[in-house]
Amino acid sequence: GHSHAIHASAKRERFSIACSHTTSQVLLPEIMGIAESELGAVDLTVGTANSEDILDKVAMNHVQLGVVEKAVTSAAASRTPIRRDSLVLAGDPHGVWLLREQGSGVRYYTNLFLASSHTVPQRQILMSSNSAIISCLAAGFGQSIISSRLVPDGVPVRDLGPDFVRRFYALTPASGLSPMQSALCDEIIAGLSDSSDRE
Repeated sequence: GHSHAIHASAKRERFSIACSHTTSQVLLPEIMGIAESELGAVDLTVGTANSEDILDKVAMNHVQLGVVEKAVTSAAASRTPIRRDSLVLAGDPHGVWLLREQGSGVRYYTNLFLASSHTVPQRQILMSSNSAIISCLAAGFGQSIISSRLVPDGVPVRDLGPDFVRRFYALTPASGLSPMQSALCDEIIAGLSDSSDRE
């Protein structure tokens, strides 16, 4: 019959999302909740990378939606501010400092805090992932600056004020999206927009 031709033309489109390590922990569950309704029509892939790599992939339209916490820009990508995220100092105030590597988003804020509070960590451990830090904090070991959304139950927290609130950004290709990809980007971005930004 002719139904094959019709069926073939309605082929599933690819939709690739890339998140930074932090946004994959903080925002990905919500993103999945929004995208789930479209899974019949799209082949969805989700990856994690650092913000600069994500920007490159979005600019080339290898990734249709990037979610990052650094204000990276490119002429070939559109950037939309979405959620805000408050950072806090979590853990044992006398504990070892658990630090991410230089260049990670949260390390920038950690350096800012240490400098502005004239704190020199007597003891520190470099850790390559937020989840490793959170596991330590949950077990009562160490202290670290992390997203307020990721603090394990029962871990003491110190608020750091407005200088330690960061923005998350959505990155989309400036051109080349299909109508369906574009609509899905819009839907996810709308779902992640910050209520305080809406009029």
